[in-house]
Amino acid sequence: MPSPEALIAWLAAPALVTVALVLSGFWQLSDSPLPPSLRRELERRRQDLSRLEAATGVGAQAGPFTRGRAPPDLLGCAALKDLTGVSLVGSGITKRVLRATLPSSGEAIALKSVYWTGHDVSRCMQRHGHPGGCYRLAAYKLLQEAVLMQSLDHPGIVKACSRYWPRAKEGWRASNANRFDDSAECFINNPGLQGQCYGSSSTSEMKVVTMLELGTPLVMIHLLQTPWEERFKICLDLAELLYYLANSPLGSLALLDFQTRQFVMVNGSLKVTDLDDVSTNELSCQTDNDCTLEFPTKRFFLRCARHGKCEGRNEKKNLFNAYRYFFTYLLPHTAPFALQPVLKDILNATGDLRYGANETLRAFQKVLHLYKSGLYLQKKKLLI
Repeated sequence: MPSPEALIAWLAAPALVTVALVLSGFWQLSDSPLPPSLRRELERRRQDLSRLEAATGVGAQAGPFTRGRAPPDLLGCAALKDLTGVSLVGSGITKRVLRATLPSSGEAIALKSVYWTGHDVSRCMQRHGHPGGCYRLAAYKLLQEAVLMQSLDHPGIVKACSRYWPRAKEGWRASNANRFDDSAECFINNPGLQGQCYGSSSTSEMKVVTMLELGTPLVMIHLLQTPWEERFKICLDLAELLYYLANSPLGSLALLDFQTRQFVMVNGSLKVTDLDDVSTNELSCQTDNDCTLEFPTKRFFLRCARHGKCEGRNEKKNLFNAYRYFFTYLLPHTAPFALQPVLKDILNATGDLRYGANETLRAFQKVLHLYKSGLYLQKKKLLI
């Protein structure tokens, strides 16, 4: 079986078919000085990550700066070399996703790593021409996602099994992030699918892999062929998630890349699996014109609050995206006839952003009550 380091090299390699499972090649990236513009971008990403860790407390307890040992009930890095059935699931702008099986439990998990030939790294290479720095820039997005997944606790967010990264001797400054100590630690907490995995290596570049719950990608054409009850549950799951994001411990969060491909089904429940493009702050503003929320087919004019923020913008952005990517397709199709007027009200209210996350969730809960109790079968007008 390959060593943990070799498996990490495989995860990061651009072509799965021709990969040599050795720690060489791709990871031995350029040691040339970082271009000033790329150094500034890396520093901004580092500062953003540090602020996020400070807000969540993850960095102080279990982040990449941590030097303490993990609790004794966590498994060690040797678990990586025992993974079986590794296969490609897919790839996107920033990340490659693989599937693997933990032999101890037979549980399938997802492995995320930076996609070397993806749009993010390729665009960076065109601008800066520094392989190591560009990889590091993309890796910060995975680290931000890992911190969010560890700090946000909701059934609609996939659970992080672990993460794997090197620890710098002198911290994670962009100027000295190419030197790591020789020790390596990797921890996986199977029972609750919670934990962390971080390691070190003598190689010159950051290596980041997150290990998550494995879900089934959403295919809208397939969902439209499922019973209405299942489709309604997906929409209810999404409404519950949006309520949580609007009222999270970090404040109102916006999913900037909100599309069906960011979600998966895990044991019949909808879960968001991509949190690398999340806004943890409302947009700053000086006038109401700064708060315009634009979509391809609609434009909404929001107000600039006294404290200089477009208050509610993140919540409304999530809601309208839920309306146009999920509710529009999944709610009305083959719905019980008596519930169709109620569902139409929900569609109109979310499509016009008259409902917030709280009102939307209450409306879905009301529909659930009407359906489960059989009240929708009575010959009287149903009111939300």
